[in-house]
Amino acid sequence: MSKLKLAPETAQSRIDRVRKAMIKKSTDAVIIPISGDLEWLLGYQAMVLERLTALVITNDSSKMPVLIVPDLALPEVNQMPGIFECKSWGDGENPYE
Repeated sequence: MSKLKLAPETAQSRIDRVRKAMIKKSTDAVIIPISGDLEWLLGYQAMVLERLTALVITNDSSKMPVLIVPDLALPEVNQMPGIFECKSWGDGENPYE
């Protein structure tokens, strides 16, 4: 898949909207897998793989969302420092640790 262009300000605004909805619904965290929602939030059209790719957002605005991707997908991520943190993992590693 290719990188999609999305302004960091747009991504931040969308993440803020998600957080407001989370607070309203008393939700501590959401995990967003490969989906149209992930593409809408970050402008990232992820490769569909059997490996974990997900965005984790908490309702705490002092903590950046974390995008978890396999190493092989990392070059496709349009990284936005200050908007979300990207954590990658390789084959043989446990992405949940």
